[in-house]
Amino acid sequence: IQRILRVNGICVPDLYKTELSPEMILEEDLGNKTLLSILAERNGREEELEIYKSCLDILIKIHQIDPINYQTESFTHLFFDCNKLMDEVRLTIENFLKGFLGLKLKTQDLNILVSSFEEICQELSKGPNVLTHRDFHSKNIMFFEKKLFIIDFQDIRMGLPQYDLVSILEDCYYQIRKENVNKLKDYYFERFIQKNNLQEKSNFEKLYDYMTIQRVFKAIGSFSSVYLKKGDPRFLKYIGYSMEKIKEKLSGHPDLEKLKKILFKYYYEN
Repeated sequence: IQRILRVNGICVPDLYKTELSPEMILEEDLGNKTLLSILAERNGREEELEIYKSCLDILIKIHQIDPINYQTESFTHLFFDCNKLMDEVRLTIENFLKGFLGLKLKTQDLNILVSSFEEICQELSKGPNVLTHRDFHSKNIMFFEKKLFIIDFQDIRMGLPQYDLVSILEDCYYQIRKENVNKLKDYYFERFIQKNNLQEKSNFEKLYDYMTIQRVFKAIGSFSSVYLKKGDPRFLKYIGYSMEKIKEKLSGHPDLEKLKKILFKYYYEN
């Protein structure tokens, strides 16, 4: 994967030794300047916009990689299909709602919760599919030698373009200014989606919201899992902001009103 990304013009760390042992590789040290730390230092509106445009330029390079050229690679045969997306949803139900919050959901409410997410995931699994980084956010983009480098790319698979786009623009770690989010969505849409005639604008926006709901819900499950399994509380501070983000997106879709009422009834009353 590292070689494929590099051949396609994406900055990734060098791999010096890949056979130290079955569990170890020797990788280039890119320092500790993440995109998130850069944003903490440079918080002007225009500067924020330009930094994120640079990130989207990298994302477009990833999404433009033609899987036909890599049919022998396993990742071109792995997809964010409905089953995979629902697996992520179920893990959040177990780790966050039942595990972290300790909720006992009524069977009827749980069924509505699951069926509503299934409708969302069915829409998200229809494609079009591109090569997705899978974890494209502000802690996995490094600033090194005046360039942006990508790390944590070992789990790439095929999926909807919005999967990565939501990861970076609806990042649970950092809140981009609303006006910049809208500009950046348009920037990506015009340079990749529209250019390749992949989606109509209205469908692009709908799938972006649906993907935000699923992707952020999945992240909350991961934050909860790290705490439950490792006792590490560092990610818990992002849960409240993430839940409010989900509520905002659900509020824009009347067809998801039941999901919003049930999810936030349990969340707020707990």
